[in-house]
Amino acid sequence: MGLDMTAGWTEPQPKRADNVVPIKEEFKDLKDEFYWRKHSRLHNLLQTMWFCKKHEGTVIPSGEELAKMVCKGDTISIPEDKDERSSLYTGFTDALKAVVPDFNCTELQLDKTDIEVLRDLVKNDNLPFCSDGFFWGHQFQEDAMREYKEQDLEFCNKALEWLEEGKEVYYRPSW
Repeated sequence: MGLDMTAGWTEPQPKRADNVVPIKEEFKDLKDEFYWRKHSRLHNLLQTMWFCKKHEGTVIPSGEELAKMVCKGDTISIPEDKDERSSLYTGFTDALKAVVPDFNCTELQLDKTDIEVLRDLVKNDNLPFCSDGFFWGHQFQEDAMREYKEQDLEFCNKALEWLEEGKEVYYRPSW
């Protein structure tokens, strides 16, 4: 029981000409090369990335804290600039302060800027605090962040290599 996390790559997925996403998508054939157990601060940031990407272009959810996170009007917009994107992700992580149950056994595709943001936060020991998560190990998240730092940086470096090779990079949690 608890938070299990994997990350890896897959060959690029074919894009459909009609831009229609099937109702039931099969799991991609991921080559999972990284595994973490109860690294709640890493997951917390990646959960926010997933949330922002899923809701990009939609009205920012209600709530006093989330209402303060305005990017390009009142909708969520993921900036290309690394520093702006980092501010968006860390700000939303602080504002959400909760587990997003839909982000379980699903995949988050990471692009180059996402990986660069992640790498900078890991290097600076600045992954956002995790305030929740049943059996996620959030009570020892400082220890996990220190213990996994080298692996986190290794993942970022490998992910950037995979992207250069034309592969797609994914993260998948389960709890």
